[in-house]
Amino acid sequence: MRRLKVAVKQHPDVRRTKRWQVGYRDVDRKRRAEFYLTRAEADVRAEALRIEIRNFGLTALSMPDSVRLESQQALEILRPYGKGLIDAARHYAGHLERNAKSRNIEDVIEDFLLTKQAAKVSARHISDMRSRLGLFTRSFRGRSARNRPSVEMKTPEPDAFG
Repeated sequence: MRRLKVAVKQHPDVRRTKRWQVGYRDVDRKRRAEFYLTRAEADVRAEALRIEIRNFGLTALSMPDSVRLESQQALEILRPYGKGLIDAARHYAGHLERNAKSRNIEDVIEDFLLTKQAAKVSARHISDMRSRLGLFTRSFRGRSARNRPSVEMKTPEPDAFG
């Protein structure tokens, strides 16, 4: 791979306020240019780009600043737990996989009732369960058996006597 050049040049248009240009090519080999008021500012930015490329390669240039900021914030959230972004991504990917495999309430209850029938539970007991679970099914129709309630449930405050 060719060595990446970061160049500092003075723009020929004297009417420009920001005449000092830092030019380089990004990870897709597209030309990029940043403009600065003084040569010193341009030199500082050029050196920072060179160090970044040396330390992290060209991919560091393609990462938007918003992603870098989010990464820093995410690391701060994870720091007390001794975990990094890869750990968080793996955990979240597993969570999404489990949710994708989740079944709806109606199917889970129907399987439960079929299991009870296969276990030779009395017809009266199955009828009673079907009736009671029917109310539950109607209340949660279409919901995934894995989903949590959409409203945060509060635990009751203990009263003065207990």
